[in-house]
Amino acid sequence: QSTGTSMEGVSLQPSALPLGMDDVTMSMVLSALPWWAVIALAFSAFTTAFAVIASTQALLHWDTIHWPWSRVKCCGTRMSIWDPASLAATKLGYADLTRREAVLRKQFDHLLGDSPAEEDGAWSEHAERLRVLLKGGYLSLDSITNREGMLDFFASHRVLARQDSLHCCLGIRMTVHYNLFCGTILALGSEEQKTWLREVHEQGMLGCFMLTETGAGVLSGLIVETVATWVWSNSDGEGGGFELHTPSETATKTWISQ
Repeated sequence: QSTGTSMEGVSLQPSALPLGMDDVTMSMVLSALPWWAVIALAFSAFTTAFAVIASTQALLHWDTIHWPWSRVKCCGTRMSIWDPASLAATKLGYADLTRREAVLRKQFDHLLGDSPAEEDGAWSEHAERLRVLLKGGYLSLDSITNREGMLDFFASHRVLARQDSLHCCLGIRMTVHYNLFCGTILALGSEEQKTWLREVHEQGMLGCFMLTETGAGVLSGLIVETVATWVWSNSDGEGGGFELHTPSETATKTWISQ
C-alpha cells in the first residue's frame, strides 16, 4: 500500500486524487502546490492580464502604458507622474513642455498647415516640407546645444506626432538632420564648420547620415553591404579619402523614413 510520493518537498497522496485526469480540478492542483508556488502563479496571471489589458488600452487610445498604481486614487487625488504637482512632472518640466508644444504647433500649422502628411509620398515632397520648416525657423540649432533648447526639440516632435496631423516620416528625417548631421558638426567640428552649418541651415540645406540601405529597411546598421576603403593621398598630397564601393543595387543608400 502506497503512503504517498514526495517530489521536491511536495507530498502527493494518490488515494486523494481521482483516477481520471478529467476529474482533476484547479483547486486540487493548487492544494497540492506549496504556498510560494501558488503566489508565483497568481502573480504571473496578474502580470499577464495586466500586460494584455494595458497594452490594448494604450493602442486604442494612442496613449502610454500606465502602471496599476498610477490608476490608484489616494486621499481624493490620483497618483500619476503626469500630475502637475508631482515631483516627476516638475523635474521633467512637463508644464513648460506643453506650453512650448502649443507655441510650436501654431508655428508648424502656419508653415505647413494642419493636414496630415502623405506618409507614402515621394522623398522629394518631404524634403521640401523640411526645407520650409528650416527656413521658417521652426526649430533652431540651439535645440540640440543647450538644456533650454532641448525642451523645444522634444516639443517639436510631439507636434509632428499629433494624430490629427501625423508626420511620422518627416519627424524621423528631421531627427536625423538635427541629431546626426547638425549634432555631429556642432560636437566635433571646427568653429569655421559650425559657422558654415548655421548659415546653410537657415538657407534650408538638408543633412543626412549615410547608413540606411535599400536592402536593409529598418535594420539600418545591422545590414550594411557598402564598403568604405581609405585611400592615401599621393606624394604631392593630392587625392586621398574614403572610396565607397556599392556591390549591389540593394546597397544603394537611401534617406531614412521609418
